Amino acid sequence: MSLLAVSAGPVAFALPSAAAPPFDVRTDTGKRLRLEDFQGKVLLLTFWATWCPHCRRQIAAMEKLRADYAANDTEMLVLAVDDEGWQKVTPYLEEHKLSLPVALASPRIQQQYAVGGGIPLSYVIDRQGQLVKDFRGALDEDILRRLGEAIAKSL
Repeated sequence: MSLLAVSAGPVAFALPSAAAPPFDVRTDTGKRLRLEDFQGKVLLLTFWATWCPHCRRQIAAMEKLRADYAANDTEMLVLAVDDEGWQKVTPYLEEHKLSLPVALASPRIQQQYAVGGGIPLSYVIDRQGQLVKDFRGALDEDILRRLGEAIAKSL
């Protein structure tokens, strides 16, 4: 059992390993991404929506730290849950000049990852495709920085 603990103030988060549900999505640039494409890397998978202020802050912090994560062999993927799909997401991406890979989360993917309990929702998936950490609620830049450091040391 693999555990990853990250401190957010006095609270520590940990999740026993379980296989991540498979996904197959197309990004805003048309690139196909599947869970197996991240084999050998750590993945921070985040579910978000353009209308969610906490999500928007987290996505901005992720964008800022993307290069730091990549230096530690960690990828980021954000899956939008907006009902209007690309019609709503594309203008947001263009306005905020995001370079993070973004795709739409189908209802099936949302169900598999238990998104119904609220967003933002983030998962850390290890190099073998195991869920090792989840975060329900916004991760600010400081927590994301500490999470990246913990990933570099532990995974």
